[in-house]
Amino acid sequence: EYRSIDAPTDVLSFSMGEWYEDAGQKIYRAGDIVISIPALYRNAEEFHVAPDEELKRLLIHGILHLEGMDHETNDSSEPMLIQQEAILAEFAGGTLL
Repeated sequence: EYRSIDAPTDVLSFSMGEWYEDAGQKIYRAGDIVISIPALYRNAEEFHVAPDEELKRLLIHGILHLEGMDHETNDSSEPMLIQQEAILAEFAGGTLL
């Protein structure tokens, strides 16, 4: 519904991109990320990765969308997906789990 595509997705990002003040402190509200847990487990099984690795991947993916990045396809050569995997590798100490 939100993507105007009649197909399930694993992660949705809703950008807010706003600053607000709370108790004298400026806080940036990037937006919301919604992850489909059933899709997370399907992805983990399909790609032969642990669910916790897939959760990290989906969180990174959502954050990159909140930062304004996008991709046309899910091909691993997409710049956003290359960056996603590089960030994931950093969390894993330089190598994927």
